[in-house]
Amino acid sequence: MLALITHPACLAHENGPIAAEASRAVGVRRPLAVTVDGGDSFSYVPTSDAIAVLPGIVLALGVGGLTTFFLFVPEYSRELGMGSSGGLFLLYAVMSLVIRIFGATLPERLGPRRMVTVALLAFAIGLVAVAAIDAVWALWFAAALIGIGPE
Repeated sequence: MLALITHPACLAHENGPIAAEASRAVGVRRPLAVTVDGGDSFSYVPTSDAIAVLPGIVLALGVGGLTTFFLFVPEYSRELGMGSSGGLFLLYAVMSLVIRIFGATLPERLGPRRMVTVALLAFAIGLVAVAAIDAVWALWFAAALIGIGPE
């Protein structure tokens, strides 16, 4: 979200007009006016919109899940007897690249909501596979699914 303070001192700064123009470019219509204890008044743009809460939660959960996978897999793969987890990360990267190249037009054809649902399901199934199945093949399966999922 965009947080923009247009205090007189900020507006006097050389980047003040640029910041105001940037706020208009992203659709900020009118900042809120606030008066502080000293009598100084300034305006700001709220840093949250109700419409952005659900996508923000989905993004946070996705980033948290992906980070957990990246941090957990190297140790877990050694525990299961794999020599290195490099192949798993390579598979993840290849799947991610293939989806980006060949699946770039899928959201336009199938709709963004359907594509996000498919990506989140693949991601969730991959994370559940790592958590529920103590086998090397499950790590390979999960790496492929998580590579397909959202990033």
